[in-house]
Amino acid sequence: MAPLEISGAGFGSRAPVRVTVSWNSGKLQKTVRATRTGNVTASFAASLTVFACRATTITAVGGNGLNATWRPGSKSCYAIAVPVSP
Repeated sequence: MAPLEISGAGFGSRAPVRVTVSWNSGKLQKTVRATRTGNVTASFAASLTVFACRATTITAVGGNGLNATWRPGSKSCYAIAVPVSP
């Protein structure tokens, strides 16, 4: 699972978005800028083991306060998930 890449959608056009990946023994954080259509991608030069993945929480907070959170289930650590707000 390297590099770790997080993608999302539904944020404001060109808005800054703070992406945080945290697990029981660590945390990665990066601020990225959304595209014109509100999509974001954050890449980290780190990797997670499948065991760390199971204890991971991913959050993305937009400049307007829009917040998305995702926790992988035990079978989804290798799946692609894109949290979208209602």
